[in-house]
Amino acid sequence: MSSGKKISEELVDKQTALYNIVKVMRNKRINWIIDKLTKVHRLGYYSVVEEDLGIAGKFKLPKYLEVLKKHGFSFTAKIDYHRIGLSSYFIFIFNKVIDFKELPYLSWLHTYVITYNPLGTLIEYYIPIKYRKKLVKDIHNKFDEKYPNLIIEDVFIIGRERRQPSFSRYNFSEHPLITGYSLSYLKNKFTELLSEHKKIAIIDEEELEENITGLKDLVDLLILKEFEANAFTMLTQISEKYGFESAHLRKHLFNHIFRNRLIEGVFLKSKIFIDALSSPLLLFIETNDQKVFRALIGLMQELECTIGLGYSSEHEKPYKLVVSHYRTLHGFEDFKKFLLSLYSEGLIDKIIATEYIVPSFKKFTIPYMNFYQELRDWSLDTLKTHIFFGKRILRRGSLNQ
Repeated sequence: MSSGKKISEELVDKQTALYNIVKVMRNKRINWIIDKLTKVHRLGYYSVVEEDLGIAGKFKLPKYLEVLKKHGFSFTAKIDYHRIGLSSYFIFIFNKVIDFKELPYLSWLHTYVITYNPLGTLIEYYIPIKYRKKLVKDIHNKFDEKYPNLIIEDVFIIGRERRQPSFSRYNFSEHPLITGYSLSYLKNKFTELLSEHKKIAIIDEEELEENITGLKDLVDLLILKEFEANAFTMLTQISEKYGFESAHLRKHLFNHIFRNRLIEGVFLKSKIFIDALSSPLLLFIETNDQKVFRALIGLMQELECTIGLGYSSEHEKPYKLVVSHYRTLHGFEDFKKFLLSLYSEGLIDKIIATEYIVPSFKKFTIPYMNFYQELRDWSLDTLKTHIFFGKRILRRGSLNQ
């Protein structure tokens, strides 16, 4: 088989896989539910989700969720990490694959993936805001001790956003996941945002600790991590898993999680699209121009192909962005040409583009076992917190079976 024919068949297979996803989402009610779930702030009971959606008593949400589940759709809750005292720290290690079990501070690991083109290891850590400077320094020191002369690109994240494709505004054949975006569109949109001098709603790094309003106790974190794993885990299921009374969990859910708005929405897990489209692109971008920084964030927020983005403080140069981006069936080269044009014109100072090796990808929910209940705060003494967790939590319910 010729290489051209093989590539053509691969494109047809991907388009078919994507069409099968869209065919499910073309149901108007399902499409509406998926879009509206991104605004939901309450979980744990179908009834409260239906209230947030404005459909209480109109139709049964579980029926539609069951249809989606049968077709491979799954959901995660987006947690407001800042409110519970966490941020993120990305590290990209060039030309070296490190097994995730060999990583320092494994209990703070958020995501891990091996990349190719270039080969490397991408690591994202949860970072307690209170200890951000110490922990980032300690992580670096551990890598230096164990793996001398590593080439590392890193960024401490101040703001992060999650995106999911919308199919209500496009015919299938015209959706950007199929067509990509043309070079002229990307340039024109970027120029438009640049002229607007878009103001990004992010907080100063020094103000991060002032925004920690939702950090109450370990039970809250257990509930949140279950919603991260599956947004439609019911409170009764969490009660059975950990051995807590449902009434006790309900109190935490309503008085702490709902009241402090710790849930920012419900999103489709990106795996279903990645499986259809193949390895996503990961970008590290640096610029010393604040207008360019804001325009790039604004652009990535608008693109249907963006999976997620994180960005550094706008009060410290260079400004840095981390972007994960779906590989579109067509027009992908135009996206790469657009980024290279920004570099050649001197608007961005550095760009690193790499791709996931999808089977290596690992993601971990919030590091609840690193929470020290007695102080009601995160602790770097994770041995102590894990012992506490074992004594107080693992002896309950099914976890100790």
